[in-house]
Amino acid sequence: MFECENGGAGAQQANQRQKVKAYAPAFVLGMMVGTCGLLAVQHGMAGELGFLKNSFAVNAAPVKNGVQAASAVANQQGTNTGRSSVTMVEPMLEASFSSALASSDGSACSRRNALAAAAGVAAAAIGAPKLVLAATVIKMGTDSGQLVYEPSDVTVCKGDSITWVNNKGGPHNVVFNEVPDGADADELGEADMMGEEGQKHTATFKVAGAYAYYCAPHGGAGMIGAITVK
Repeated sequence: MFECENGGAGAQQANQRQKVKAYAPAFVLGMMVGTCGLLAVQHGMAGELGFLKNSFAVNAAPVKNGVQAASAVANQQGTNTGRSSVTMVEPMLEASFSSALASSDGSACSRRNALAAAAGVAAAAIGAPKLVLAATVIKMGTDSGQLVYEPSDVTVCKGDSITWVNNKGGPHNVVFNEVPDGADADELGEADMMGEEGQKHTATFKVAGAYAYYCAPHGGAGMIGAITVK
């Protein structure tokens, strides 16, 4: 009877430990985002948090046997997951983000790239999911069939890519009629018509400045777009 009860208690403890391991990466990611937000506010970045938020995506680590890499790294270091998530991670993140902010030139894009690099260092150290720069996607034609680009006005950083996806009301294309000096309008645009839904065109913006473009068949109907590259 004693052995049965003892076995049941052991199974419950093992199950609890497994649950802690499974939720550890999400907890660590929350700590990263929360710390980033607090540091951003402290450094006068509150007005740019939306821009920074939209620039990041989560690159989750592979899951094996229901346990993500963060748990495995914590175990290898001889620490329990709870201690790794709070005691070890928080000062590491604060130091990384503070250093990143100090090394940036003050622009939103510089801070974003510096924070991404700092987050990557901290995530790699504990095996947590990484923050990666998210791609900007523009729909050609809204879901309801309106002949517009959605969104029609975007802001990105130099070196970022934008992908146009043929959505509704095609055929559509992307023709640039205004680019800054040093940018190639023909290389950035896609003059060929995209008639099938789901067709894509991607361009990388390497020159800062203001860009304007339109859809040749529907520009007169208001299908025009603007891009600001910082």
